[in-house]
Amino acid sequence: MADFSIQKFGLVIPTLNEAGNIPVLLDRITAALEPLQVQHELIIVDDDSSDGTATVAKEYAAHDSRVKVFVRKGQKGLAGAVIHGWEHTDAELLGVIDADLQHPPEVLPDLIAAIRKGADVAIASRYVNGNGVGEWNKFRLFVSFD
Repeated sequence: MADFSIQKFGLVIPTLNEAGNIPVLLDRITAALEPLQVQHELIIVDDDSSDGTATVAKEYAAHDSRVKVFVRKGQKGLAGAVIHGWEHTDAELLGVIDADLQHPPEVLPDLIAAIRKGADVAIASRYVNGNGVGEWNKFRLFVSFD
């Protein structure tokens, strides 16, 4: 396969009441992406959280110009937040990651490597390559398959 160059990676982080996770998540994403030497921006799309998520994100953005923060008022929903973020980037490689720290940012280099090798889409899943769900309860397992 060919080795494709990536000019810019735009990673959308939809949020709703994730103030406590934002600094840890952004630090982990930055640490995962820095060695790749790929231009990137982290696009936080907050659905008007009541816990100060947008404030925490904006404080982080004040020290890192790669972080953009958008607050959607009167709109809710994961898909809409992702689309909103993607509409506000000029990156040609787009991604999304949850803010609840259940998606490990440390897999981002592997996903980007797959794209660089010619894959059209790269998806991380706990259901492939011997990964698993650990000790989830039956309800969590059920909703995870939906």
